[in-house]
Amino acid sequence: MPAPPRNRTVFRRHPGLDFLEWRDSLIAGSPFGLHTHEGYSVAVVERGATRVGCRGGLWDAGPGSVVFLPPSEPHACNPEPGADLGYMKFYFEREWFAAQAPELAAAPPVLLRDPDAAGAFFRLGRALNAGADSHQALELLRAALDALSARIPAGVRSESGPGWGPESGNADLLILSDALPQAESQAVRLAAQLIERDPALAPGLAELAEACGLSPSHLLRVFRQARGLTPHAYRNQLRVNLAKRLLAGGAPIAQAAAEAGFADQSHLNRLFSRYVGATPRQYSHARTGRPG
Repeated sequence: MPAPPRNRTVFRRHPGLDFLEWRDSLIAGSPFGLHTHEGYSVAVVERGATRVGCRGGLWDAGPGSVVFLPPSEPHACNPEPGADLGYMKFYFEREWFAAQAPELAAAPPVLLRDPDAAGAFFRLGRALNAGADSHQALELLRAALDALSARIPAGVRSESGPGWGPESGNADLLILSDALPQAESQAVRLAAQLIERDPALAPGLAELAEACGLSPSHLLRVFRQARGLTPHAYRNQLRVNLAKRLLAGGAPIAQAAAEAGFADQSHLNRLFSRYVGATPRQYSHARTGRPG
């Protein structure tokens, strides 16, 4: 009997929860480069172990770990070398999450070692996979968000960390921080906003630097320090996010590539696979249940 494939990813949506997408994955190797998501996301580790790369650090997360990320936060979570990683990840639309979980929405990226909180999200994911109705799914979702919120101290900000224990007030909570001076942090935020305004037609480095009041080399350095990638790479990530949204809406791959600002479909395929962990075709088919 042939061994099952070591890489499997399924993307799903619930017809009654249009603000949520989730994925159920088993992966091996290092399929993900540094990438971002448009909305809030929560990942829970079921088996194996992952190395969470975010804001210049690299941390280990085993079974029962929860990774919470705000929008547009560059990160990469890949298995330990030679191991498999089984996990679920939940993607929330920004506006819905900010309205329904405002305290969590104000939190920085965190890594939480808490099997109970992870278990609440696993119960949600398994119920969704089994076809739970909207009422049951919303109850489980509320319970999962409440479990996570209860373990992240109210008012936590990125300036509080990083560190386990006293810095976060919780021995199992890691808060990731932004170590840049305020003026440089503001410049990075402005550059990111200018790119986010229209990723398909985003300005180049020189124009961004002029708008931010920094030299191109200075902006490049502090942007990479704060975001973990260059402005060019960040623009590419946002273009992938846009293409992903277009594909989710039923657009053909070639159309999604053109509207997201890619030179051609091949260019989209390369970057989409790097950031999403699946090709555009696999992503489209996984969401509809068709074979890839």
